[in-house]
Amino acid sequence: MSDVSLKSWELLVCAAEMGSVQQAADRLELDPTTAGRMLVKLERWLGRTLFVRRVRPFALTEAGRSAVEKMRPVLESYHQVESSLRRDSSELKGLIRISAAGGYASEKLIPEIMRFSDIYPQVEFDISVARTERDLQRDLVDIVLVTDKPKTENLVALWRDHSVFIPIASPEYLNRFGRPEHPADLAAHTGFCYTGPVREPAAFLEKDGKRAYFTWKRRITVSDILAVKNAVLEGYGCAVDMPIVHCYREIEEGKLVPILGGWRVPTRDLFAVTTEEKYGLKRIRTFLDWYVPRSVTAGRLRDRTIAERIGLLI
Repeated sequence: MSDVSLKSWELLVCAAEMGSVQQAADRLELDPTTAGRMLVKLERWLGRTLFVRRVRPFALTEAGRSAVEKMRPVLESYHQVESSLRRDSSELKGLIRISAAGGYASEKLIPEIMRFSDIYPQVEFDISVARTERDLQRDLVDIVLVTDKPKTENLVALWRDHSVFIPIASPEYLNRFGRPEHPADLAAHTGFCYTGPVREPAAFLEKDGKRAYFTWKRRITVSDILAVKNAVLEGYGCAVDMPIVHCYREIEEGKLVPILGGWRVPTRDLFAVTTEEKYGLKRIRTFLDWYVPRSVTAGRLRDRTIAERIGLLI
């Protein structure tokens, strides 16, 4: 990719219109020396001479005239888009109340909201944890990030990712208590189990079309998925339903190890959900149309990274 900036093209077109590199530099608030270097760099990148040296007023070569003719409508379109985005940014304002699972909210959602706020600084957010579609219908929240597609009518449900669950333990725990290879082996182990409102606790595991129910020697339930991960990292026990999004870095670093030889909790789809009425609001529609494609792209990149670096096929 070229390191020639759009500003270089803007300088060339402006100089052609004004008949002077100096005046064009003044209009674009550029140092004259910097402006001269930008034009030379542009010529070197194109491999063509764009203007005639030591001639006043500023004169283009044939290649320069062709370049200006082709780039002028491109720059006009760019400025129109830029103006539109700035206008939207100034007009878009108000509060968005959004809810997600606690672990996702702190690790993934808040960084995305901060990026969105850089574009639309007048949009404010209220972030809550583990609201449901019922809360959405009661107007307690504007957007909920949930597991599984809601069955309620009059809702807009946008698929944003899938949740892959990996059974894990720490190397220290496995050295002390041995590695469980089959769901039946869990009867000799301590299990930390997520019991938050966004999904039911895991009751069985699947592999190659087979299903196996399991029990723990000792079962500890926790409503915070990050607390589950921290307990496993400390070597207190195992977890069978840890979302890969929360543990793949620790697996890559060797701090956590997949167990159970491929037995897993079934993969679940994840959705961003709002009401049809709220989706009609510009601030909510704009956020969802911005956030959902980013979530999908990030998920695909994560899955590819996991496959390449860890060897787990998602």
